Amino acid sequence: MHAVLDAGRGEFYYGEYVGRRSLREVLMSGEEVLGAAVGGVVVACEAKVAEGLAGLGLGVRMVDEPLAGDALSVALGRIEAGEFDDASTLDANYLRRTDMEIFAKAAVRAENLYVGASALGTKGIAAQGCALGWYSTRRWRL
Repeated sequence: MHAVLDAGRGEFYYGEYVGRRSLREVLMSGEEVLGAAVGGVVVACEAKVAEGLAGLGLGVRMVDEPLAGDALSVALGRIEAGEFDDASTLDANYLRRTDMEIFAKAAVRAENLYVGASALGTKGIAAQGCALGWYSTRRWRL
């Protein structure tokens, strides 16, 4: 089974499962989901996801949005079997870089462009500012 959720930014959270076992959970583009979901049932609980994947030619079966209580049967089964995870060994599953990481990288690139352009003089700075979309909204003063 292939479960797909909207991840924003034109991407999807994709999970591949056999029974209750997760084979993989990753962040994918629509085209990547199309390639990964060959030969399996694709489910989604969001109309936006179903519409987006249908536009790529992928059939999606709509399911109800999961609620917290839906996890109870899994939890109770593990509790009854005495299967517990040590909380100190658990690790978060981050599929996407945070906005801070994305924007920090862009800010460093912009700073490097500015520093590199300053050696070129005013014309170099103006050219770099235009390339970054800044020149139209800010005036450079040296």
